[in-house]
Amino acid sequence: MEPYNSTPQSDESTPTNDSSDSKRNKTKLLSLGTIFVLLIILAITLYLYVQKNGSQTINQSKDINNQNAAANLPEEARIKEVKEKYDGIVCKQFDSIEEALKEVEIACTLDLSGQNLSSIPEEVTGLKYLNEIILSDNNFKSFPEILTQIPSLVSVDLTNNQLSSIPEDITAKLPNLQSIKLEKNNLSEEIVTKYSEISPTQ
Repeated sequence: MEPYNSTPQSDESTPTNDSSDSKRNKTKLLSLGTIFVLLIILAITLYLYVQKNGSQTINQSKDINNQNAAANLPEEARIKEVKEKYDGIVCKQFDSIEEALKEVEIACTLDLSGQNLSSIPEEVTGLKYLNEIILSDNNFKSFPEILTQIPSLVSVDLTNNQLSSIPEDITAKLPNLQSIKLEKNNLSEEIVTKYSEISPTQ
């Protein structure tokens, strides 16, 4: 009898996935690295943006503060500065808005009489120290409302125009107003007298 040969079957080892796992891990690391780099770039960009805008805001704030400081100077200090700047001149009369706007700080009187006007350009509101405006011998049919935007006005001369009425609230709109000259208009003597001398609104 032939002996029974039992040949043991060799165990076949299953192929491992080490190679593919390693590739996947490298891909993940690469992706994470890319995201990390992008986040750093984004953070740097955001930082630079904030720094730039912060500097602009600070500069704007400084400019505003300087302007406010100049505007809030006591009148005596402002006059002193104006004297130094304009060689002793504090108040000057001009006969055109354009010329007055070139020297706003000393433009206290504006004489636009006899210029055939029926309205006033909006630029006149830039004359923030204007005390007196002379509009006599023109063609105004109503009180020029643009003047209510110049609260520094003390005197308005509208002699010899074509006015037929005056706004009742004009003294409220111009708190420093002390007189409006209205002779030679289509107004009653009572109104002319009423506005010739006004007590400034407190």
